[in-house]
Amino acid sequence: MKQKQQRAWKANLMVPVRDINGLRGTFEFLRNITKPKGSIKLLGIEPFTEHSTLAIQLEDISASFREKGVFSSSTVIHTDQFANGINYSSQALNGAFFRPNIMFLNLQDHDDYENELKPVMKESMRLEIGILLFNLHTTTLLGQRNTINVWVSDRRGNWELGGLDIGNLDLSILVAYKLKMNWKASIRLITVVENPNDANKAQAFLESLKELARLPQILTEVSVGKFNDYVTKAPSSDLNIFGMQDTLPYDFIKNMSQKTNSSCLFVKDSGHESILA
Repeated sequence: MKQKQQRAWKANLMVPVRDINGLRGTFEFLRNITKPKGSIKLLGIEPFTEHSTLAIQLEDISASFREKGVFSSSTVIHTDQFANGINYSSQALNGAFFRPNIMFLNLQDHDDYENELKPVMKESMRLEIGILLFNLHTTTLLGQRNTINVWVSDRRGNWELGGLDIGNLDLSILVAYKLKMNWKASIRLITVVENPNDANKAQAFLESLKELARLPQILTEVSVGKFNDYVTKAPSSDLNIFGMQDTLPYDFIKNMSQKTNSSCLFVKDSGHESILA
């Protein structure tokens, strides 16, 4: 089943929620990732209280998603342990026929990144669930929604595009493509190589990726130098998408948002997506 889903891929998000205002702030972004055939599972996490309104608020927002063309459902887990509540839910849904295939984490100032978000990311990787870690810029937000930068890491001499395995790029490009269609935006693939001899190979890799992924209108940019030096001078965009090989250090996440002066999305493939399928 998993192999056959590559061609029929759609974004089925699990969205943990304990701050209803944070969810409202990402409403359109979530809708644009999933529309038209994806789904959104809202998972409320809170300690038990007799007078809680979280379940009602989540159902109202689920209804709004459905009214705007995206299937959505909601539930609430009562627990004092934020990470455990999410992970137990992921484990329980792992055997479901229509299980979520992406964990969407909205990084907010009150989140404990090390003790709350990192354990969720690690468990999602173990369960082979894709990860989208979103850091909304406090002032630029999502800008004009005209341009999306997708960063391709330096492959250090390994620029051959063979088979369907292109590294941790599939989910990044799939999400960027969904946003491109719903925003009517443009996508730019960017890579920075330290070895000048890799520049032409990197450009050829990006061009081949465009052709094989059937995305001819994507822009490409190859620069020679240090990533940290170039990222502040890169062409501006309304959203920057970075891949992550493992759970990222918190400083890197915050630094990227500041250096690009934009909202950033950090992505980890589940291993079951393929932009080339």
